[in-house]
Amino acid sequence: MSESGNYKVWMKAEPDGSRICVVPYLESNQSARLRYELVSTKRGPSGFSRSQQSGTVAVVGCSPRELARLTVSFQEGDYCEVTLQAYAQERLVAAETLRFS
Repeated sequence: MSESGNYKVWMKAEPDGSRICVVPYLESNQSARLRYELVSTKRGPSGFSRSQQSGTVAVVGCSPRELARLTVSFQEGDYCEVTLQAYAQERLVAAETLRFS
């Protein structure tokens, strides 16, 4: 979990067989409109992949907000990194990275 002043981001990872579902969240202690970026990279025996999602979200003070759902196929020998960044008026206000191997 990453907290920066008024903003907090975190991700939950839910294993599902050979896949991992990553659910990113954003919370603010005040109402705000924020932009987020969710980037995943995976390296392993089958090669390299990268995906990116982004969007704008309105958060209401003290209410966690689910931003998206990202499902990553995962096998033995893979390394995966998922990064969530939140921006307020182009300024990075919170970030979190999950790593799986």
